[in-house]
Amino acid sequence: MNEMHDPQMNMPPNWDNPYESSNDSFGNMRRSVSEVLRVLTVRKWVFLIPFCLATSAAFVMSLYVPRRYVAKTVFERRDDPVLVNLPRSEGTGAFVAFRRTLANDVANVQSLTEMIEEPSLLDQLKTRFDANLTEPRQWAEVVSGGIDVSFLHQSPNHDMIELRLTMGDPRAAKLLLDQVRDHYIDTTQARIGNLLGETKAYFEEEAAQRQAVVEQLQDDLLAFQQQHHGLNPLHPTFSFAQLDNLRTDLTSLKRKQSEMETRLEARRDALPSLPVAQPKSSGFTANVGTDLGIETAIRSSESLRLARELQGVWDDIDDLKSSRGMTDRHPEIQSLRRKADRLMVSIEQQDIADEQRAAANRVLQLPMMPMSPQSTAANMNNSAAVEVEILEKLVASNQEEIDRVQARIGELEKVQQEAFRRRKEFSTRQAQVERARHDLSLYRSYADQIGRVLQADASSRGILFEKIKPARCSYIPVSPRLTTVLLLALVTGGGLGTVMVLLSELFDRTIRTRNQVIEGLGLPILESIDVIMTTAARRKQALKKYILVPSASLILAVSVGTSGSLAYLSLHEKGLYEKAVAMPRAVFARVSDLIRPSTIAQVSSSSGQHRTNEETSP
Repeated sequence: MNEMHDPQMNMPPNWDNPYESSNDSFGNMRRSVSEVLRVLTVRKWVFLIPFCLATSAAFVMSLYVPRRYVAKTVFERRDDPVLVNLPRSEGTGAFVAFRRTLANDVANVQSLTEMIEEPSLLDQLKTRFDANLTEPRQWAEVVSGGIDVSFLHQSPNHDMIELRLTMGDPRAAKLLLDQVRDHYIDTTQARIGNLLGETKAYFEEEAAQRQAVVEQLQDDLLAFQQQHHGLNPLHPTFSFAQLDNLRTDLTSLKRKQSEMETRLEARRDALPSLPVAQPKSSGFTANVGTDLGIETAIRSSESLRLARELQGVWDDIDDLKSSRGMTDRHPEIQSLRRKADRLMVSIEQQDIADEQRAAANRVLQLPMMPMSPQSTAANMNNSAAVEVEILEKLVASNQEEIDRVQARIGELEKVQQEAFRRRKEFSTRQAQVERARHDLSLYRSYADQIGRVLQADASSRGILFEKIKPARCSYIPVSPRLTTVLLLALVTGGGLGTVMVLLSELFDRTIRTRNQVIEGLGLPILESIDVIMTTAARRKQALKKYILVPSASLILAVSVGTSGSLAYLSLHEKGLYEKAVAMPRAVFARVSDLIRPSTIAQVSSSSGQHRTNEETSP
């Protein structure tokens, strides 16, 4: 038998005409869509029944998925204005250290266990909520696993903190979250007070130890300075200034010594040129010569007063140089030196006058004795000798002063050299003292800061906590969500319906259309005849169309609607859901109670009859 083909279907495509090719593509798409619609029309019940059953099953299964509810509360931590003005760090009352450990402190299982161990709270949790959790640690582990902390606002002096607790019971979550917040606030305030107290005690103890170290180092440094003068280059002692003054004094004394030696040599040179008295043979002459010797030069009270005044001037000069550090260039020292020079001249003149007066008195005491040229010469020689003697004494005294000053200069130079040699050691000791003082100042500063923070905290002017929002819990669970349940149910139903349609298409060999005949047999169809409907077939079709199909559609719609409504109510209207399922549960419980006693009675009677039969049997 020759196969007949449609010439239009077997013609190759015209590549020269793009519009014809695009029309063929559009036609293929239309045929594909028509085929899909045909399959859905033919297999609609194959798709709808699994779809509705799977969707309803998914909704029902969602009722048994554990609900997770979130309770939220907000509280703030702020520093009182008194505390804001105090310099603080992590160790002196700042909240930054507690902020880093906030999440761990709130979710600490041990702390939560101590909180739940309160009898009133534990009894309330056992009676009103989950009776399976009987131990405080079990509740603490549940709370610790569901607690979450976040900062709504964060600054050095103010924090807004939100606590969230996720649990299966919204009422329990609300109750426990309030307790967690209050427990954290109480424990944190106590920890802050204890930490500050311990820190203050530590700093005070360290400050006392540093104080002892500073005092010991200061004593050692002072003893070292007293042992070696002039160690500090910034604050030299008066010894160095005194050394400069002594050097200036030495120069002045040497100049003065040179002047007096010159005068003494001049007096000595002038002494031989004076007329010499010829001694007589009488004993009087010998007595007079003895009386007019140098030892006869006796000072008067005026001369002694001038000498004492001169000594006082020299003492004043030495006192000003040693105590006040004055030099020879100071106006007051120069004034005293001019006064000393005047007194020295007055003493010399007074000594000459006293000698002359003593000589005159001795002459007056002699018997009537005429003044001879020899006596006049003797008087002149005696006066010159007295002046030479005074100059010699002054020169000797000045030389002694020079020797004393030179010895003192030598001592001070040795002290200066020793000071220069030990300045490095002094600098090291001084640096140790400064470091110890700095450490002492730091410890005292920290102790003072902590003391002021503690004082502010004792008067409720420290770190303050305030509840902004009490614990609130929405009765709409965060898991599972309605959109998630709906999406999963539709995907499950659609997937199962699609799989059933594909399976029916693969395994169903029934020919329903002309195209299936053409594709399956490869033969052209000349004419087709519709199904011949009989009365029984029409009755059967009407029964299916007006009774079975509406009933099945209603049952499927009711199952999907009921299960979906229950899923919605369990997620968004928990109260209505509890009321909706309360009646079926009560009916089921009643029926169970009615069935259970009759079943037990039947079992008992059967067991009794069995025992009777055993007793009567031989």
